[in-house]
Amino acid sequence: MIGELAALGTSVLWAANAVFFSEGAKRIDALSVSVIRLVMASIILVAIYLATGGRFIFPPQSLLWILASGILALAVGDWFLFAALGKIGARITMLIMSLSPVFAAIIAWIFLGEKLSWLAIIGIAVTIGGICMVILNRKSNP
Repeated sequence: MIGELAALGTSVLWAANAVFFSEGAKRIDALSVSVIRLVMASIILVAIYLATGGRFIFPPQSLLWILASGILALAVGDWFLFAALGKIGARITMLIMSLSPVFAAIIAWIFLGEKLSWLAIIGIAVTIGGICMVILNRKSNP
């Protein structure tokens, strides 16, 4: 029961997150929304770090990779996400984001030599087909 409630709550918050950031990106520019989010997230992460007594110790090389990943994902990736939310809306942006597992599987297949089972290939086809149906069957709204 707790797992189902957690899943439902996650879904509601995920959808609300897209709608709120979409409205924010429409009212102010995507870069400002991204910067505000980064500042707030940094404050929260520092607070968590201090609340845990600063026990997270990383080797310098790992810390550089973590910083590079954060800059690339949080700064650049979120800026593009908020721009998409502002320009094409939450509905289409979230549909496109639901393709991320498909892209991850295809990239792993190409670059890492991972094998895709027939079930995985069928899942990819169903996902792409469903997204195409939703996007192409939208009635125009004057």
